[in-house]
Amino acid sequence: MNRLASRIKYAALGFCCIFVSIALMQCSDYKKPTTGSSCAAPASWFSGDTIPTPNPNDTLVTNCDFHKLSWQYFLWLTEEVKPGKLRFETMYNAASINPAVKDPTYHILGGVQQAESNGILVDQNGRAVYTTLIINDVYRNWVIQNKLYD
Repeated sequence: MNRLASRIKYAALGFCCIFVSIALMQCSDYKKPTTGSSCAAPASWFSGDTIPTPNPNDTLVTNCDFHKLSWQYFLWLTEEVKPGKLRFETMYNAASINPAVKDPTYHILGGVQQAESNGILVDQNGRAVYTTLIINDVYRNWVIQNKLYD
C-alpha cells in the first residue's frame, strides 16, 4: 500500500470515529446533570416528517448532550429516505472510493477490529460488535476526482 493510500485509510478511520473524538475532546468539560434534570429527546425530532440533521459542531457539555447527539445520529441514519431504503443504505461504503466498484452503496457489517489496534470491540456479553464504514458523497467524489484510490 503506498503512502498516500495509507493516509487515506487512516483519514477514513478518523472520519468514522467522530463521536469518540468529540467525547474525548470534551471529557474534561463534562458536568453531571443536576438532580431531577431530564435527558429527553427534543419534541422537534418527532414532530416533523424528518429527523433534523445532526450538527457535529454542537457543544457537548454534559454526558446527556453526548447521548442526545448520538441518538439523533442513530435516528437520522436509520430514517427512511426512499421507499424501503434507510439513509445509511443510500450512503457509500468504504470500497466506493474506487470508481470500478459495482455497488458502492452495498453495506455489510464485517468489521470487528477497533481503529489503530488489534483489539476487538465486544459487548457486555462478550460478543463481537460488528461495524461498517459509511462515507458521504463529498468525500467519495473528492477521492475519485483527485485519483487517490490507487
